[in-house]
Amino acid sequence: MKTPSDDLYRLIHALTPAERTLFRKSVSKKQAAGDRNYIALFNLAEKKKENGEPAIIKALGYERKKATFSALKNYLYNEIMDVLVRSGDKTSPAMQSLQQIQQLDILAEKGLLDQYMKWWRKAYKDAVKHEHFQLRFMLKEQLHGLKMNFIIKTNHAQLKAMIDEDEEFAEEYNLLQKVKNLYLHIQLYNKQSQIRLRESETTEIQKLFLHPLLNKLPQYAGLHYRYYFNMSLALLCYLTHDYDRSYKILDELKTDLVRHKTIIHQNPHLGIEFINVFYMVSFLCRQYEAFFSFLDHPVNEFKHSENHAAFITAFRANSRLRFYMTNGYYTEAGKHLAETEKEVTRHLNFMPLEVKQQLVGSMCISYFILGNYSEALYYNKECVKTFHDNPREDIQRYVYAISILIAYEMNNTRLLLGECDNAYQFFYRKKLMTSFEETIISFFRKIPRVQGRKNRREKFTELRSRLGEIRKDPILAQVFRYFNFYGWAESREMGITYMEYVQQNRKNQPPATSTAS
Repeated sequence: MKTPSDDLYRLIHALTPAERTLFRKSVSKKQAAGDRNYIALFNLAEKKKENGEPAIIKALGYERKKATFSALKNYLYNEIMDVLVRSGDKTSPAMQSLQQIQQLDILAEKGLLDQYMKWWRKAYKDAVKHEHFQLRFMLKEQLHGLKMNFIIKTNHAQLKAMIDEDEEFAEEYNLLQKVKNLYLHIQLYNKQSQIRLRESETTEIQKLFLHPLLNKLPQYAGLHYRYYFNMSLALLCYLTHDYDRSYKILDELKTDLVRHKTIIHQNPHLGIEFINVFYMVSFLCRQYEAFFSFLDHPVNEFKHSENHAAFITAFRANSRLRFYMTNGYYTEAGKHLAETEKEVTRHLNFMPLEVKQQLVGSMCISYFILGNYSEALYYNKECVKTFHDNPREDIQRYVYAISILIAYEMNNTRLLLGECDNAYQFFYRKKLMTSFEETIISFFRKIPRVQGRKNRREKFTELRSRLGEIRKDPILAQVFRYFNFYGWAESREMGITYMEYVQQNRKNQPPATSTAS
């Protein structure tokens, strides 16, 4: 495969120390005279930054052999990928499925059809038992391929008698794919359009309630169907602001998932999707204990891969940080931040980008509230760096606003005006500017010129009033769920810290319970 200029270097720098050691051991036998160059390339690329290619070319003597160097890079890239695949987690459902298909291919190629069918039946029986739809589909596809190769060409009577077309399964599988596509379609609104939803888009989502699949699906016995169906329905309720109904659906689904834990073990992506949705809705409804009890349940201790472990680690760190900071448990938050710094470092490279954004954003907000503005600014910029890969508008919206607040609290006018300009250029260029950005940017561009404590408090009273109106918009209000910008403005108006403001207001709210403490 051909690789763009920096792909090889990015891959090498993404390897863990254990993976780099494994690669060197795997290729140690190839270090004959003609094979040393690609190993030398690996060593140089490991030490240099991603943009250090000119120096590497010079060190290896390829200044006049650019085409040969490109081929060398491609060869090394493929060698690394081959080692990673061979050293992957053999216990994961995906790897076990692939091994089963490969083993059956070998038996079929050797003409051992009786053995083939023996192991095929066993694999298919396990796939049905665990509702492993993808494996069932792959097994059926392989068997149909054998029919084409053996029956049509040789009319092999033994194999022909064993094959069942199973058209009902094909229809079942296709329906499942349609349901998953429906879920992903709804999730797309949530992940990229939830801040910009207008009446026309809301109407389009409402129409999905009438989708024939949503009426037909509960008639099927497969748990897999019901999970995606219910998550789709819960997301629709969330996006149309029926939060209580959304939580009720997910709470019942949580009980079902715990009871049928093998479904998560066989389909870890399904469990990850559920945690994503349940986290969002349960925190919105202040049902913290329900979320933490599920996240800490043994059903989520099943380590499918490094990526799965990283996902669970990120959500445990992020959800607890958000719980502590939202409810004013600042001592616990400080301790948890220190633990998170250590724990997250080991898993950061394996986290999905969106999850990484949420965690880094939470760390930024936590350091900001605790008054460590330099650390807050650091994590703020780390989050901004990821925006070109995943334009998640709701995260972009609050991260740029927080950067302005950090600069203000640091009492750095030059930095403050710079952050205002950065935010304005970003939202104006992306055509995403709303009344929220306009209010924040306009206010903080003018506030440095306001003299006197009393005058500043009056200005913050005006800011709070404008934010109060913005908060009534059900779409723009979502940015306040990441951080209470209205409350922060009110704390400035009152002349107290935001920490004191949260603790004062906590006395007037119903107690928030959690198993996290």
